[in-house]
Order: sequence, then C-alpha cells, then structure tokens
Amino acid sequence: MNTLVQQVRALHEAYRGQLEIYGRVLHMAEQERSLLERGQVDQLVESLRGKQVLLAEIDDSTVTAVQAKLADQYGLSEFSIPKMLQAAAGEEKLALEHLQDTLVELVSLLEKIEALEKENESILRGYSRVLSGVSSKERQAKQAAEAYTRASHSSQPHPEKEESGDDS
Repeated sequence: MNTLVQQVRALHEAYRGQLEIYGRVLHMAEQERSLLERGQVDQLVESLRGKQVLLAEIDDSTVTAVQAKLADQYGLSEFSIPKMLQAAAGEEKLALEHLQDTLVELVSLLEKIEALEKENESILRGYSRVLSGVSSKERQAKQAAEAYTRASHSSQPHPEKEESGDDS
C-alpha cells in the first residue's frame, strides 16, 4: 500500500473518531433539551460540563498535519479532496472517496448539533428572561415597599420636632 493511501486512511480514521465523539455530543444535546424542558438545571450543568470534557478529546493536530502532507504530496496550496480526486487513481481514489463520504456525514452531524444547540440556547434564554422578569418584579415590589415605608414615616409627625418648642 502506498504512502498516500496510508495517509488518506489515517485521516479517514481521525475523522471517524471525530464522528463518534460528535455523535455522543448530539445525543447529549438531545438529553439537554429534555433536561431544559423539565427544568432540571443541576443535571443540565453536569451534562454541559461532560460535553466540554468530550469536546476536549477532539485533537485536530493529527488532521491538520496529515492534510498538510497530502496537499503537499498532491502539489496543492491547500487541502482539497475534489482536486485530489482529479489527480488520484485506483486505491488512492477509492480511499479519497471514502474520506469524502465521511466528511459529508460529519458535516451533516455538525449541522444537526448546531441547530439543536441553538434551539437549546433559545430555550435557556427564555428561561433567563422569565427569571429576570421575576427578579425584576421582586426588586420593584421591594422598592415600592421601601418607598411606601419611607412615605409613611415622613407623613407621620416627628416627635422631636414638635416637642422642641423652638419659636425662632
């Protein structure tokens, strides 16, 4: 097996690994939606932390290095599967086609995650506005009570002023 095919397969495996991790991230995002709907904030926070740990496992350094090598070996200024496919033949071309299929799958998965995360974020913002409104109303009620207390105290006669007997 030639070096190009080995590199394409190594890149393919790296992307398959990312696909597996992002699949788990999608599953977590779906669970987070359920947690949001049930108002289970503690479990949501725990899930978000777990997702951060999972995403930290993705190592793009291998992908970037292999992409650079392949682009160089194909005489390209940047990594481009369509351009490589034009120049490839046989086993090389087949390996590149498999890689391209995996990338299509990965992009589709990332789009699903992005859409779900945006929806979850929107729900969370809605909760935040509701909670902010509650605290705002509480704050207004407290301010009104304080104002009422001040007003009721200022409308009552002050004994020290009345008793002073100052005739000035």
